[in-house]
Amino acid sequence: MKIPKTSLCFDTNNIKTHPKSDKNKFIGARSLFDPNFIPPVYIERNKRSNLLQGVITDAIEDQYSTNINFYGLEGIGKNLLVNNFLQEISLKQVKASMKGKSSRNDKNVYILRIDCSENEVEQVFLTMLSQLCSIMKLQLNFNEILKSTPSKLWNSLKLIMDRLENPVILFLQKSENISPFYLTKLYKYAKNSHKIQIITTINTGLQRYSFKQYQGMDHRIQMGLYDIKKLEKITTDRSIMAFEKTLEPDSISLIVDYVSEYDLMVPGACMNLLKEMYPVIHQNGSLTPEVLRKTTQYYFDSYNLDAITFADFVISSSIEDRLFLEYLLDFFRSKNNYYIPYKDIKQAYSMTCEELGYEILDQEFYNSFRKITQAQVFCPSKIFRNSEKMEKNSVYCVPHFLTLPVHEVNELLNVSFGMEDNNPTGYY
Repeated sequence: MKIPKTSLCFDTNNIKTHPKSDKNKFIGARSLFDPNFIPPVYIERNKRSNLLQGVITDAIEDQYSTNINFYGLEGIGKNLLVNNFLQEISLKQVKASMKGKSSRNDKNVYILRIDCSENEVEQVFLTMLSQLCSIMKLQLNFNEILKSTPSKLWNSLKLIMDRLENPVILFLQKSENISPFYLTKLYKYAKNSHKIQIITTINTGLQRYSFKQYQGMDHRIQMGLYDIKKLEKITTDRSIMAFEKTLEPDSISLIVDYVSEYDLMVPGACMNLLKEMYPVIHQNGSLTPEVLRKTTQYYFDSYNLDAITFADFVISSSIEDRLFLEYLLDFFRSKNNYYIPYKDIKQAYSMTCEELGYEILDQEFYNSFRKITQAQVFCPSKIFRNSEKMEKNSVYCVPHFLTLPVHEVNELLNVSFGMEDNNPTGYY
């Protein structure tokens, strides 16, 4: 497959389950905490994988140099895609060597992986030098090199790479941390070498990214968002790999719901939340909804519902709304529930009306519950929201989750009702 050297950009559809395995296996903490871990089962961007393989394979076989960049939100899976491709190359070379199929003219591809996270360019060049010297079994005086300026390090790097006879794939993760000046120099040098292929990844954030500062970039491929069902599938698969005892499906759904509500909808955000929960899950073998609520309350930067805000909402609301909220909360007090089904939400409102002697009116129900959801005390599940159930009167007819820990809402309701410790209901 020949790929022209024009700038390419693709959107995010067309994915399928990785064909290597149809079963998840327990691996342990490494599956979460190793940044270069490649899961045996994952949702692969098939079009992008094929494009990466085609671009690099053609360049190596035809002995010309090219470069390819994957860009998108941090945690979307750019490095996983590239690392999987590089692992396949390494495995093929090992298998060919073991079977004695390599001819004298075949040259193994040297692979250099550089993590540019918050690195100065000197550190990037030094890491490249170190890996090259290890591959080529060269001895360098690193005490002298450590004192070198970026220009001297660059010249040393070129001297060593000029001696290479084998093709090289240089993978620069998070290359946005490298000055465009030096990245452009790398691109130009690689073009003249005819044997160096460069793969870069860039974390773009939410803003539209400009590539004008990079000269010589051949292929740019965007990595877009997964939908919420695929995000749930990825999180489920990774939790099976990380924890010996399978987590409840509702706990995975709630993790994904919290991420979709307060973070970016990328697999990396779900993995980071699983890492946060790891000590508790590893010790107890499970994850309770209250622990999850307590952790997420302080975990997300965009979580803006604090005790004072909630207290203001409760105190300024009507007795009907407060009693309705009390009955809703009772669903979470009695059991370890992750969600409250919509039918139970309506049942809680019916109990409120019966308690106060009010007529049960649908419009009043929608008005009351809408106030609670707008105050972010309860949020509709985005996972269930994608089902056939529709929104009515600005209220989603799906299961909802409680955003604050139960005990905190309890205390605030107690204050709002003026309750004493020996009167747990407050409205007798």
